[in-house]
Amino acid sequence: MKFLKIFTIFSFIFILFIFAELIIEYDTLNSFQQQNRNFNQKIDIIVVLTGHKGRIKQGLNFLKKLKPKYLIISGANPNSLKKNILYPYKNFENLFPKIIIENHSKNTRENAEEVKKILHQFKPPINILIITSTTHIKRAKFIFKKIFKNAQVNLFFLYAPEKLTLKKILIEKIKYFMIFFIFSFKNILYNLFL
Repeated sequence: MKFLKIFTIFSFIFILFIFAELIIEYDTLNSFQQQNRNFNQKIDIIVVLTGHKGRIKQGLNFLKKLKPKYLIISGANPNSLKKNILYPYKNFENLFPKIIIENHSKNTRENAEEVKKILHQFKPPINILIITSTTHIKRAKFIFKKIFKNAQVNLFFLYAPEKLTLKKILIEKIKYFMIFFIFSFKNILYNLFL
């Protein structure tokens, strides 16, 4: 009986926490939407994280507008050729030479690590614009800031709009909390078990 009460209280607190996070998320997404419209920063490299079809088009639009040195499409299918990935965007064909395809990464952490490897060839400091989806931006921001912690880069984040569903938001929240836990406690756990 005592266990049931504790479980009920914990569940209620967890639901309230998730609800509060969704409200905060809504405000955050609105502020990112405003940033998307007004973004006019000097950018050296644009990085598009694959996973949602609108991201590449958003990256190409900013490549045309901001005129950085390169656009990196990170997380592309290893079996895809550059011409196949960019085929739907033929009206941007004059920009294709400025596009680098990174196809080794399979998740957001690997995206950040592979992009960091590519950026070693550029002289710091580097202004990087990272484009992802609405629901993914918070986790991508957290991971990229951790991976690029000691690098001489300035990170900027924008999103390609997507259709939001409660399922997408909840799945992304769970992934975010898992990553947050892993990054926050990995040193403690590492020291405890060694």
